[in-house]
Amino acid sequence: MIEFFFRRTAVLLVLCYIAPLHAKGKLSFGIYAADKPTSVVKKFRPRLNEIQTRLKEAGGEPVRIKMQIASNYARGVAGIIAGRVGFACLGPASYVEVKSRQPDTRILALESNHGRRKFNGVIVVQQQLLEAGLHDDDLSYYEYLGRHDKVGWAVSHGAFDAGALKEATYKKLLEQSAALRVLLTFANVTKPWVARAGMGETTFQRLRGVLLSL
Repeated sequence: MIEFFFRRTAVLLVLCYIAPLHAKGKLSFGIYAADKPTSVVKKFRPRLNEIQTRLKEAGGEPVRIKMQIASNYARGVAGIIAGRVGFACLGPASYVEVKSRQPDTRILALESNHGRRKFNGVIVVQQQLLEAGLHDDDLSYYEYLGRHDKVGWAVSHGAFDAGALKEATYKKLLEQSAALRVLLTFANVTKPWVARAGMGETTFQRLRGVLLSL
């Protein structure tokens, strides 16, 4: 069951990436929408604004960050591996995949979750199914739905018996009256921010300094 969770989590965790610094201080930020695009923008736009400010303070050059949302998970990962993006915020399993295919990828920083380096993922089921005696080992089919909220609602509406998603998204769905119950909870490490292979040392250290200051 744990092996199943990690295999599914690899495609459920959030992926975000930032393109290399371009001429005239332009920086392109891209993110894979593991949640609703509007929620992703609301979450990351303030972070980008803060990074813009601190990059300017660190290097003196004004930096404008443009946000772009990747159309799918595979394109986001491929962009990092190929060096088409400058640095990335990855889920743990995504980082392992990128590092195995591009060993020169370097970690800039690791996110802090209220001082901790772990967060919870959950496998949820409909309460009615659990009470009827159906458990995770009864499942015979799975599908990648692209976003944590879609997984939760699909289970709540009965399209699937169980699904894996972030605990934070699960709690939000409960507030929206989703019919869900946790089958299993376990810890996962927080998201590493990594630099693409070949990034210049000056840029690497500048970005690392800004991220650690956050």
